[in-house]
Amino acid sequence: IQATTNTTFRFQFVEAGTDTPVTPPGFSITLWDVDGDVIGGAELLEYACVVDAASSGATINLAPTTVLNPTSEDCAVPQSATNVFTNFNAFPATDVGTKSAMVRFTFASPQHASVEITMGSSCPDCAASASDRGFVFTGFQLLEGSCPSP
Repeated sequence: IQATTNTTFRFQFVEAGTDTPVTPPGFSITLWDVDGDVIGGAELLEYACVVDAASSGATINLAPTTVLNPTSEDCAVPQSATNVFTNFNAFPATDVGTKSAMVRFTFASPQHASVEITMGSSCPDCAASASDRGFVFTGFQLLEGSCPSP
C-alpha cells in the first residue's frame, strides 16, 4: 500500500458454490507487520482498523510484547515509528519480534456476512511517493467451539 494512503478490504462469506451470503460462526483475522518507519526524517505509522466494529462484534487482541496500541476507533497503531523485523521463515505466533507487530481482530458473534478492514499509514510530513508499506495477512481462524457438532 503506498505510504500515506489506505485501502479497505471487504471479506464476504457465502454458501459454498453460491453467491448467497451466510453469517459465519466466530472467527479471527490476524495481521502481521503493522509497524512504523522513519522516512526522510518524518515518522510514518501504519494502522489496521475494523470498519464499524460495534455492529460487527469485533474486538482487538494484541500480544503481551506488542509495539501496538489499540485506539478508540477500533484500530491498532504503533507506539513509535519503529520498523519491526518480520521473520518470514519463522512461525509468526511464536517469533517474539514478529509477534510484537501483530494484531488479531476477533469476531466472537458476527452479525453480518461480511467484515471490512482498513489498512494504511499516516505520515503528515512524508512525500506520498516516499515509500510503500507491506502488511502480512495470515487468513481466518475459527474460534474454538464456534462450529456446531455434526
